[in-house]
Amino acid sequence: MNEKFFELPKEKQQTIINAALEVFSKYDYKHASTDDIAAKAGISKGLLFYYFHNKQSLYTYLFDYTLEFLTNEIVKDEYYELNDYFEVLKYAANMKYRIFQKNPYLLRFSEKVIMKSDTEAGRDIRDKINQYSQEQYKGFFEHIDYSKFREGVDYLKISKMILWMAEGYMYELQLQDAVVNLDEILNEFEEWVKVFKKIAYKEEFQ
Repeated sequence: MNEKFFELPKEKQQTIINAALEVFSKYDYKHASTDDIAAKAGISKGLLFYYFHNKQSLYTYLFDYTLEFLTNEIVKDEYYELNDYFEVLKYAANMKYRIFQKNPYLLRFSEKVIMKSDTEAGRDIRDKINQYSQEQYKGFFEHIDYSKFREGVDYLKISKMILWMAEGYMYELQLQDAVVNLDEILNEFEEWVKVFKKIAYKEEFQ
């Protein structure tokens, strides 16, 4: 992408980002129209491609933006005050819930990223997700009290299993063409945490 984008006023940058998030959240990668994005952002299509060289570049930037935004909003001082692994997971889920209530297109875009991995951009994003997971999981959980875990339990695998369950749950909703209910997802997540806590923790910490 063109670094000139970052020389725009912050408000204009956000307008373009919000327009792109809205369109990509409503349509899959193939059918998301850059004409619509430019129109919603109040700029020409040529200017949009001046800042983002092509559609995939814009899509990839949105993923990076979403990931950085969520990380900055979730990983605050109170995050590091928690040393229980499952409390950290619940804290992160609740913070995402609050964020998505205020920024619904972030949630919808995240769903598209997960579910549309068969597109060219989706494969690129999937590689980014895998790379990010490997690099960041340990950093996110470095302050955890691991003495609560049963011997031989791999906490990284538990994180990935919960993520896969969440992906599968959203995929099932998508197949049913159902509206995503954040309260329902959060309740399901709480139940999954309870199950995995019994499996992973020593009895005295359950």
